[in-house]
Amino acid sequence: MVKRTTGKRVDRSQASKYAEAGRVFLESARALADLADESAPYGNAIGLLSIHAAISYTDALTIAFGEKKSTGEHGKATDTLRAILGSKVDDKQVKFLNQVLLQKDTVSYQGHFYPLEDGRRLLEKTEAYCQWARDTFETRGRE
Repeated sequence: MVKRTTGKRVDRSQASKYAEAGRVFLESARALADLADESAPYGNAIGLLSIHAAISYTDALTIAFGEKKSTGEHGKATDTLRAILGSKVDDKQVKFLNQVLLQKDTVSYQGHFYPLEDGRRLLEKTEAYCQWARDTFETRGRE
């Protein structure tokens, strides 16, 4: 049974658009990480693109499986994901998503310099989350 969650109702047909946005964010982060030399100040940009990729893929999943996406505070996304996916959720991936979302303010709003290597590390971890999300997303309709 799917738990009730708060959030915005989004028609299931929109889920692919969110997955595509996630793909574009992730590819952009990877391109920037590959382009950067060690003196490039791109850590924040790579980190932010990685975080938005994870958020977009999360929204794609919750829309595809439950016609809902979390709104407001991004930290609620993990609750929405758990509630909608139920037994399909991977606890390790949800824990990682929560860690990523907690870094969003640091990476984007607090004027904190995020070193290139930190951005690249976050990207690598986010790529694993996004792969799980893509694989889970692709299972929709096969149930």
